[in-house]
Amino acid sequence: MGAMPFRCLYLLCLFTCKLSPEVAAEVQESSDGPGAREPVRLTDVQAAMEFVAAAEVVVIGFFQDLEVPAVSLFHSVVKNFQDVSFGISTASEVLAHYSVTGNTISLFRLVSQ
Repeated sequence: MGAMPFRCLYLLCLFTCKLSPEVAAEVQESSDGPGAREPVRLTDVQAAMEFVAAAEVVVIGFFQDLEVPAVSLFHSVVKNFQDVSFGISTASEVLAHYSVTGNTISLFRLVSQ
């Protein structure tokens, strides 16, 4: 559990920093292995809310169009972080529920009080 905060910080850095094409290509090459997986499709608000509540840390890619370059980079990161739950949504009702107006990648962390 001690490595989780570092991985989340690293993941956040990946999404917020602009990666050079060489780095993005390297991530893509290293992610084509046998453990490859896909993010969970979140088609409605209820599914998204349940997904967020189901794990301590989840990352959701909110995209208006799956053809933007950020989507392929998002899929590459999903394949490299097997211990983080990833979701993806293009549903306008889900984007509106989370007040997303553009292509956004969000990290949700469950905090105990």
